[in-house]
Amino acid sequence: MTPYIFRPPGGNYNETTIVSASQAGLQGLMLWKEAMQITDLQYQTSVHRLSPGDIILCHFRGPAQLDGETMVHMMVHLFRRIQAQGFTVADITKYV
Repeated sequence: MTPYIFRPPGGNYNETTIVSASQAGLQGLMLWKEAMQITDLQYQTSVHRLSPGDIILCHFRGPAQLDGETMVHMMVHLFRRIQAQGFTVADITKYV
C-alpha cells in the first residue's frame, strides 16, 4: 500500500512541511490531539477531554519502554479511557 498521509514527527510542521507533503503526492498531514502514555492519556490542550474525531497517538513499544506493561495492557487502558468518556474506537482509514 502506498502512503497517502504524513505524520510529522513530534507534531511539528510548518508551511514547508505542508508544501513538501503535497509535492510528494500525499493527501495531507495526520495530526493528533492526545497521546497514550502507558496507563493514561496525555492531552495536548487544557480541556483534558476527548472530542468527536480526535486522533490519539500510540507508539508501539515493548515492556522495557512501557515500565513492564505490554502493548495489550496499554491498549486496554486506552480503550477504557475512551469508553469512560462515551466514545469508541474507529478505523481512521475510513475517514480520510
